[in-house]
Amino acid sequence: MMAGLTTSESLAAIGKALAAAQAEMTEITRSRTAQIDAGGKGRYSYTYAELAEVIGAVLPALNKHGIAAVQSPGCFDDGQIAVETLLVHESGEWMKSELRMRPTQSTPQGTGSAITYARRYALQAMCGVAPEDDDGAAASAPIAKSAPKTTPMQRSAPLRAGAEAPKGTPAAAEATPIEKDPTAPLTQEMYEHLKPVVDSLPAESVREALWALTGRVDDFTQLQRSEAHDAYVALRKIQLDLEARAAEHAVGP
Repeated sequence: MMAGLTTSESLAAIGKALAAAQAEMTEITRSRTAQIDAGGKGRYSYTYAELAEVIGAVLPALNKHGIAAVQSPGCFDDGQIAVETLLVHESGEWMKSELRMRPTQSTPQGTGSAITYARRYALQAMCGVAPEDDDGAAASAPIAKSAPKTTPMQRSAPLRAGAEAPKGTPAAAEATPIEKDPTAPLTQEMYEHLKPVVDSLPAESVREALWALTGRVDDFTQLQRSEAHDAYVALRKIQLDLEARAAEHAVGP
């Protein structure tokens, strides 16, 4: 989970510089595509931005306005990793935050993957940027032979933890989904897409992943519509890592 932001006593200079830098940061494009075979459930793909692409989009603008970005990884006895992200201005003013998470695999590769993941999301959060919104929701959906179209859920507030999603609206003509509002609650389709993955994972892993992703919620039913795709990608990655780890144990040395 992410600790609160800590800063120098004054933010006058770094605040002004960061605002100027944000205006010049380039768009972060999800240029990488991963193809996943979900067995009998078909195939799906998702796009993502690598750490190098995030750094390339924000660092030149930060440096131009006298801000250096430093990320320092660490680990704890309980297996968690931490990444401290520090933005320091030439005036001496600074701001920093720490993001902690638990690797899905206790291996050097698993630790390295978690550190890279944490660095990417922490740097985006500190700079106030995010990858461009693409057609990820459609790209990440499993490609089934015959999949019925789900009517988006009509509701005025997010589902509460443990609540069952309604199966649909009373009548198709009455459904009024908010198509353009990214801060709206999850649609029925998003809920049904996320729930099986959430149910298959340890609750702690889900909470940590969602908090690391959003910095505000650890319950998937409280996600906003614009967060659904990235949440699915993050949770599905944990699921696949756990499945691979289980398979390795089953096969043995």
